[in-house]
Amino acid sequence: MIKPIIIDNFLEEEYFNKLSNLVCSTEYTFAWYYGLYHSVFGDKDDPLQYFFTHIFYRDDAPNSSNYDICQELIGEIDAKGEGVKSLLRIRANYFPNTPNNIHEYPMHIDMDFSHTAAILSLNTCDGYTKFADGTKVDSVKNRVILFDAGEEHTGTTTTNAKARFNIIVNYL
Repeated sequence: MIKPIIIDNFLEEEYFNKLSNLVCSTEYTFAWYYGLYHSVFGDKDDPLQYFFTHIFYRDDAPNSSNYDICQELIGEIDAKGEGVKSLLRIRANYFPNTPNNIHEYPMHIDMDFSHTAAILSLNTCDGYTKFADGTKVDSVKNRVILFDAGEEHTGTTTTNAKARFNIIVNYL
C-alpha cells in the first residue's frame, strides 16, 4: 500500500467557503440522495449502514447542475497532486451524527482498479478516513487526502458535529 498524501489548507479560503457553504447549506438548496449502503461489503441489516450523497460527475458526464463549482477543485488537484488525466467520479458525502459512538463503515474499494481519490473534508469533526494498514486520517476542514482508491479504505460518522461532510474526486 502506498502511504496516503495529506495536504492541509488545500484550497484558497474564499473558494473553500463557497464550496463548503453550498454542500453544507442549511437553506435546502443542495440535493442529498439516500445511499442505502455505504459499502456492498457491509451488513445489510445494520441500521447505520447508510449515508447521503450527491453525484456531481459520473459516467463521463456532469450529473448535477452544481458540477461547475467543482472546476476549481479539479484544477487544484491537478496542480497539487500527480495530475488529473481523466475524471471518473465526483461526489459529496454526508455522514450522519451518531451521538453515542463513531460508526466505522466496512472497508471497501471505490473501483476495482488502481486510481487516485482525493477526499476533501468540508468540516472538522471526530470522524476519519481509515486505511487497510490501520492508518487513520482525521477529518479536518480543508484537508485533502490523496490515495489509491483501488485499495481498501473506509470512513466514519461523527459524534461531535451535526454531520461529517466531504467531497471525493476519483480520477486517473
